[in-house]
Amino acid sequence: MQIFASMDDRQMATLAIIHKPCDGKRVLYTALAESVPLGEYREIENARHTTIHTDLPDAVVRAIRDLVDRFRDDAGFYTANMPSFFP
Repeated sequence: MQIFASMDDRQMATLAIIHKPCDGKRVLYTALAESVPLGEYREIENARHTTIHTDLPDAVVRAIRDLVDRFRDDAGFYTANMPSFFP
């Protein structure tokens, strides 16, 4: 009994299995980012979790610069509403 009609069907089934956990991670990371001020989830093609800083340093630098810029734009709001940790 043949399960797949062609190699393409087999590849498609494999991709569906592989991408299913990725979709769950995408939902989780998006929810986490949305749960904090200035949070943002960026999905970067060909990025690997442990080596993104060496594989795609420009993307990392861009994300840091964007965060700093966003904080500066909203600094008045965030600094006025931050709890004081020092007496």
